[in-house]
Amino acid sequence: MSSDGDGDNPLGFEAVWHCLLASRNITFRRARHTGSGCPFLIIANDTNGDTQGGLIDDIRYDDCQAINTDGKLGMQIDNINNLPVGRVSLIDSGVEYASAAKAGIPAIISLGKVSIRGGRWKSFSQENFIIYGPASLDAVDVEVNVDANPAATGIVYNSEGPTRIVGGKITMTTASMTIGAGGTLYVSPTTKTGNLRTGRVGQRVLFVYPADIAKASGYDGMLARFGTTAGRSYRVMLAGKQRKDGADELLAFYIDAASGPIASTGFGRVEMQDAGGTYQPTSDAKSLAASARNIRAFNMHLTFVGTGNQVSVNFGGGEGGATLLAGGRLTIETIELKAAVRFVRACYTSNGA
Repeated sequence: MSSDGDGDNPLGFEAVWHCLLASRNITFRRARHTGSGCPFLIIANDTNGDTQGGLIDDIRYDDCQAINTDGKLGMQIDNINNLPVGRVSLIDSGVEYASAAKAGIPAIISLGKVSIRGGRWKSFSQENFIIYGPASLDAVDVEVNVDANPAATGIVYNSEGPTRIVGGKITMTTASMTIGAGGTLYVSPTTKTGNLRTGRVGQRVLFVYPADIAKASGYDGMLARFGTTAGRSYRVMLAGKQRKDGADELLAFYIDAASGPIASTGFGRVEMQDAGGTYQPTSDAKSLAASARNIRAFNMHLTFVGTGNQVSVNFGGGEGGATLLAGGRLTIETIELKAAVRFVRACYTSNGA
């Protein structure tokens, strides 16, 4: 670890695994750090103006894990005087922030051809991996835990540069969430999605509702919204319990077409327990009668081919409202449907499940 005594870090803050000027063919292996500073810092800078002398290339981090305590960036790759950065790779490496009070953005990648294989990241930020146009990111089987307050918006990979995401898992532990509206599960609505490629199979978002969510009245309480890519296959599972509040009326749990038809083809079920404990199909057009303080379990398990429109999962209790109880679990993943699978449902709309 250095406090930049070598003088080649123009940012001037403490760095942990900091590549020196013109570093090439360097590997950091099995390193551990808990404390202050930017764990992965790569800054191409040459105060003498030698555009080739400042090149940084072939930097590898193997099994390096840091716990940051002062809110510095987890990884920053940048330059001064327009100097180049080449290849940077992380294998089973990552950054965790010790607390929300002192937490920063895990990664801002402005330059280089960056690959991440595996690794564990813990964040308290709505923005996690930001990739600017001159850079590229290839991420495979990366695990990200996001605990952002207030609500996270699914900005886990925000890319301007070419980005490929294969596999991996995102665990969201926020009070509410909108999962990417730009065509993938991982990307914010402002992302230039034309630059992004995703793996065919295995992308997965797991979201556990950590606290009760109340809808005072009506039936339009949104539990999640996410975008789809036309022609890509998805599996969506959501299970939990909701309570009828206030007066006796109806409970509803349904999937809604947030911006046009949801699926070109697909199959599955959306259901909720009736008064006798039997699961019944449900939608916004078919709610189930419930007495005040009744608690009903619900379940959704859908597999469909997306149309590119957004999907919304809603609930409500009419007059008096309803509450989603803490502990509900939502999983959304991209999958590959085999040709042998026979679809038994043609389409999901807001009028049926």
